[in-house]
This record gives sequence, structure tokens and C-alpha cells, in this order.
Amino acid sequence: QADEVCFIFRLARQQRTVSFALKIAETRVIYDVTGDYPVLLLDDVLSELDDSRKQRLLELGGEVQIIMTSANPIISPKGKIFGVKNGVIA
Repeated sequence: QADEVCFIFRLARQQRTVSFALKIAETRVIYDVTGDYPVLLLDDVLSELDDSRKQRLLELGGEVQIIMTSANPIISPKGKIFGVKNGVIA
């Protein structure tokens, strides 16, 4: 049973990785068609990614406007980071 759980976890992680890769590819297609990058809305995506994919996503900030939520602090050299405490944006 433990092997089955590990397989399902790996499979789910791979599915999220593929889904994320498709989103990135979509931004390029939209840019090629319109000449503008879209705004990406991402909900807690960093908790699902390994460190190299997290870094790649954060590097996109120079090309693509990203609005993202995270349960964990985000460290990014680009962009603004807002926090919410007790329902107030800080």
C-alpha cells in the first residue's frame, strides 16, 4: 500500500509539473499572437514545485505579470510582495 501511495503522489506531482509547464507555454503563445504577455493568477503554486521550478517561475516576473498566493513567504528579487494579516493587506 505504501508503494501505491508513493506512486500516486509522484503521478500527481508530475501532473502539476506538466500543468505548470503548459501555463508557461500558453503565456508564450498569447505573447506571439497579441504582442502582450497575459497576467498569470496562481494560487499557492509554489508549494507544489521543487526549488528549480520555483526559481523559474519567479524569474518570469520580468516578462509576465504574476499575481500569486502562497501559504509560505515568497522571496523574489523582482516585484512587490504584499502580506495579508487579519484580513488586512500589508
